[in-house]
Amino acid sequence: MDLKALSLSPLLDLRSEKLFERGHILNSTSIPALQLEKRIHELPDKSQRLNILGDKQALELAGEILSAKGYNIATSQSLEESRMLPSENPYIVQGNTSRRLWNPAKVVEEFIAQYADSCVNKKGLDVACGSGRDSVYMAANGWSMTSVDYSQSALDRLQELAKNNRQGTNVKKIDLERDFLRLDELEQQYSAVVVIRYLHRALFEQLRSLIAPKGFIIYQTFLTGCEQFGSPKNPRFLLKNGELAERFSDFKIYKDQIEYLNDGRPTNCFIAQKQ
Repeated sequence: MDLKALSLSPLLDLRSEKLFERGHILNSTSIPALQLEKRIHELPDKSQRLNILGDKQALELAGEILSAKGYNIATSQSLEESRMLPSENPYIVQGNTSRRLWNPAKVVEEFIAQYADSCVNKKGLDVACGSGRDSVYMAANGWSMTSVDYSQSALDRLQELAKNNRQGTNVKKIDLERDFLRLDELEQQYSAVVVIRYLHRALFEQLRSLIAPKGFIIYQTFLTGCEQFGSPKNPRFLLKNGELAERFSDFKIYKDQIEYLNDGRPTNCFIAQKQ
């Protein structure tokens, strides 16, 4: 087993959290085999090949789950538990630090890296948050996040993701299509409002009111042209070119670019600050 090579690659440690804490390969990711199916959203893009490590039963179970989900397995490493005990080998470490394999939307990473420090406070709202990668990423960077979605199963996954990354959560179940006025229940303004891969035009004015002075809107969703590649096809869910810039024309616009997903679908990435 080449420990150095494994430490540099996406490596899933399928053992229990207790065994992982006793000793594991540097930079590995702890997801016990029995939790893998419900934590599949914590894995990286399917273009990345995964290495998996555990006993025979765990490897078989993980192999079935990952193959069914379209992941490619680079290596399956069975092990003797004694090899994971602390030693002089620098690639065997103790503790519960688990490598994060998933990433938030790139526009959210860009906001955190370039603009977040200018915010007076770090209170954020994630609208149509889904499984919560963006919310949890921002929380890990010091933000107090409120996350809204209509789907209880998505909010459950978000809370599980937050727990696994040792972050707090504040979730709210709201049907943004039918009952978006309930956003008024939030009763505060935010330094950052995040909307990723979601469009409901009736929300625009309410989103503006939820952004504090000098606060930011961080938006990325599908543009007209996506219908050539698949979903979404309905014009209700497709931005027109320049639509966000027009809707937030009184904001200071820092980013307004077309970026393409791996499957070719165009999206509008947008960062703007309320004046």
